[in-house]
Amino acid sequence: MIWSEIKEFFADEGIELYGAIPLALCKIINSRLIMRANINSDKFSVIMFAVPYLSRKSFTEKSNFYKSGSISVYAASDDYHAYFKELFGRFDRKIGHIFPDYSFIGFSDHSPIDEVNAAAQSGIGVIGDNGLLITKKYSSFVFLGEIITDAEIDIDVQKISFCHHCGNCKKVCPTSSIGANEEIKNKTCLSAVTQKKKDLSEDESKIICDCGSAWGCDACQFSCPITLNAVEKDTIFTDIKWFTENTKITYTSEEIEKMPEPEFSKKAFSWRGKNTILRNIQLIENSNTKL
Repeated sequence: MIWSEIKEFFADEGIELYGAIPLALCKIINSRLIMRANINSDKFSVIMFAVPYLSRKSFTEKSNFYKSGSISVYAASDDYHAYFKELFGRFDRKIGHIFPDYSFIGFSDHSPIDEVNAAAQSGIGVIGDNGLLITKKYSSFVFLGEIITDAEIDIDVQKISFCHHCGNCKKVCPTSSIGANEEIKNKTCLSAVTQKKKDLSEDESKIICDCGSAWGCDACQFSCPITLNAVEKDTIFTDIKWFTENTKITYTSEEIEKMPEPEFSKKAFSWRGKNTILRNIQLIENSNTKL
């Protein structure tokens, strides 16, 4: 009964990929969140789900992604954290209202568990060499979320599977950080460089200019053969309004400077403040002026 209601909720939300595993099988990466929510791993299960976010507009503009000071497509719409907050609110009002004797605790991104590992165990997708979960229908263009619950739900644990290691993502990685150890990866990943608040090194500034990315990096995702297959089959794009409306992947420094704070705060890149993304865009604009 509970599981059928949850499935109906996901269907109404346009979420097709989900599965459940015992919390005891998850890798706990933030025990403080577990304790704060008063969660007992022996009694709780985790409902993992994947939310597709790639809009057609973002994809049709991708040919310019590394040339015009653009934004990673995950940040093209309003901040996905706000989407999940609203989604969990709707879940509580519907499922929580029907089953008040059970706990339903939602997380996404800031999570007590390794979400990619748990999603792979739930059968949603495979783990890629870039560390992302790759689904057959949407490739890696998904946000992961989970609901931890003590309700009795259907459990179907899958053996963790990995991609075919074709090497495409490693070949196109601007900083050759895929496959590196964690210490090196954290220092060299282009996405991490664009989010760096401190002064950039000469090499870091150059890689931003060369790639034309003011925030994030999608190179490994677009190069993946699973992405290409999903594009060919036309399954990769989302129909969820949050990610199809008010999307934009290219900004000028003038647009960012003039953007009202309430509007700016809705974007996924706002958490670093205007100065960080402005610095990156201006680096690219100045580099293009010299060409």
